[in-house]
Amino acid sequence: MDDPTPHFCMTHPVRPVRTPCRPAVLAAVALSLSLLAPVSWASEPTEKARRPTPRPALSAQAIPELVCTGARAVTITHASLAAREEATPLHLRLRGNLLYLGPDAPSEKFFGLINRSDRRRWTSGTATLMLDESLQSGVWSRSSLDSTQVSAVRCNPFDRKSP
Repeated sequence: MDDPTPHFCMTHPVRPVRTPCRPAVLAAVALSLSLLAPVSWASEPTEKARRPTPRPALSAQAIPELVCTGARAVTITHASLAAREEATPLHLRLRGNLLYLGPDAPSEKFFGLINRSDRRRWTSGTATLMLDESLQSGVWSRSSLDSTQVSAVRCNPFDRKSP
């Protein structure tokens, strides 16, 4: 016999929630769960965790961070091959793939991007920097349509100042 009284069941049938942001919610949950594990790793009091990351060796970098200075330059005129020596202060700073140039540190300006073209040779536009194996001395040459200027340079590692 049928029961004429209605059954008032307050529960809804179990169905997954389908919303357009469900994939984003699942991704956020997965990301937050994956971030929990590294927090516990970083809290380990080991000697290795306390040491700062060592700087890479200058010779291992494609473009080392250097400051090179020179005091004199020889300018060769292409038409007559006449050479003249003059006191021309030079300050080069390589940082990343950027090259800064000027007569001294306060007046240096962005010169251009620098690229490694050889084992110890880097170029920027019509200029070339060649250094020895220890990255301490070398030659900076810059060509124009009518002359080429060559300077001997001494280089030191670029010392970053912390802000």
